[in-house]
Amino acid sequence: MSIIGNIIWFLFGGILAGIIWYLVGLLWCLTIIGIPVGLQCFKLGRLSFFPFGKDVVLSGETTSLLLNIFWLIFGGI
Repeated sequence: MSIIGNIIWFLFGGILAGIIWYLVGLLWCLTIIGIPVGLQCFKLGRLSFFPFGKDVVLSGETTSLLLNIFWLIFGGI
């Protein structure tokens, strides 16, 4: 069932969402401070292409709070 869901998702918006996440990741990687955020955008881009059957695992690192604040200010608004 996840194969059918992935195909439908990819055709009706997943390809666009994945490409946009990859472009945002490239923009973040232009700065040294933004490289960790850019790498996470690439992961979200991969997940956006084919989301069904995948699991999201939270890391819980201490730097994630700081990067979330950067994301909110520069990319999330």
